[in-house]
Amino acid sequence: MEQPEETPGILAALGLNDVSSVQQFAELKSYLENLVEHANALVVAVDRSRRVTVWNGAVARLTGVDRSAALGLPLARFVTPEVATPLAALLTRTLAGEAVEGFDLPLARAGGGEARVAFNTAPIRDTAGHVDGVVAIGQDQTRLRHLEAAAEQAEKMAGLGRLAAGIVHEVNNPLVAVTMYADSLYTKWSDGHGDPGDLEKIAGIREAGLRIQQLARDLAAYARPSAGKEEALELAPLLDQATLICKPAFKEVDAVVQRDFRAVPLVAGSRSALTQVFVNLVTNAAQAVKRGGTIRLGLHFDGGHVRVSVADDGEGMTPEIQGHLFEPFFTTRPGRGVGLGLATVKGIVERHGGTVVVESAPGEGTRVTVNLPARLVSPQVKVPLRSPGSTPHSR
Repeated sequence: MEQPEETPGILAALGLNDVSSVQQFAELKSYLENLVEHANALVVAVDRSRRVTVWNGAVARLTGVDRSAALGLPLARFVTPEVATPLAALLTRTLAGEAVEGFDLPLARAGGGEARVAFNTAPIRDTAGHVDGVVAIGQDQTRLRHLEAAAEQAEKMAGLGRLAAGIVHEVNNPLVAVTMYADSLYTKWSDGHGDPGDLEKIAGIREAGLRIQQLARDLAAYARPSAGKEEALELAPLLDQATLICKPAFKEVDAVVQRDFRAVPLVAGSRSALTQVFVNLVTNAAQAVKRGGTIRLGLHFDGGHVRVSVADDGEGMTPEIQGHLFEPFFTTRPGRGVGLGLATVKGIVERHGGTVVVESAPGEGTRVTVNLPARLVSPQVKVPLRSPGSTPHSR
C-alpha cells in the first residue's frame, strides 16, 4: 500500500513505523471525532486565532447553525453582542493556560433569541506543551434559567399578595362607613332636605368611595383567590349573566352585542370565579370599543376544550402592550382601573386547568379566548341557538 505524503511525519510524531499503525491511528481519530460529535454535552473548540475548529452536533442543534457553517469562523460571531468582551477575556485567560469553570455564555440562535449555556474551558496543548487552542464543554441552562426566573416572580407575587391582603383588611372597613354615610346623605339631599349645592360634592364622595372599594375587592381577589365550590357548569348562562351585569357599560358607549353560542359540554369549576372572569373580559371589551362599536361573544367546542371568546372592534394593541397584559398593575386606561383584571382572569382560568389567549393588532380590535377543559362524560348542553344577530344596548 502506498503511503500518503504526510505519513512519515505522522509516524515520526507518534513513533509508528508501518502502515497498519497509521490505519489504527486513523480509526482512533475517527472514533474520537464521532464520540465528540454525538456527545450530549456541548463541545466547542477554537484555535489561537479564536476561530472554531470543533462544533459538535449538540451545539448545532441548540443554535441551529450547522457544523459546516461554523468551522473557521470567529467564535464571537455566535454570541450576543453584550458578551463579546467577556468572551474575549475568557479565551485570553484559557490561551494563557488557565482552565475556567462555570462561565455563563449566551449563544445566539439562528432563528432569533438566545440559549443560556454554562461552559467549562481548558487549554489544548501540543506535544511540546504549548497552548494551541481552547476547548469548551458546556450544558444548556436555558430551561433552568427560565424556571429560576419563574420561581423568583412567584415569590414576588406571593409577597405582593400578602401586602394586598393587609391593605384590603385595613381599608375595607372604613370604606364601608364612608360609602354608607355618603349614600344616606345623597338620598337626603336628593329629596330636597339639604342644600342642593352640596349634592354634587356628596355624589363625588360616594363615587370615589365606590372606586376605592372596588380596588379593595380586586386586590382581595388577586391576593386571596377563592377556590369556590366546584360543580358542573353550563357556560352559556354565566355569559348571559356577565352580559347583564355589564349592561351599564354597554349603554355608556351605545355598544352592540353579538351572541354566537353553540352547543357545548359542561365544564367543572367555580360559578362565582368564572362569572368574575367573564365580567372582567366583557367590561374590558366595552371600554375598548368606540361609540356604537360591536362586542362579539362566542361559545364553541373544539379539541376537548370549551372556548369562550370576547371580541371587540376597538383600536387593538401593539405586540409590546400585549407582552405586559397579564402583569399585575399594568393598565392601558389609567384612572379607570389598576390593572388587576386580566392578572386575576389568568389566575382563575389556570386554576381551572385552562388557558387565556389574546389576539390583537393596531386598528383590528382584540379577541380574548378562554379555553377550559370539557367534562366529556357529561351530555352536551343544548343552549338556545340564536342567530348571530345584534342586541343593542344604549344609555
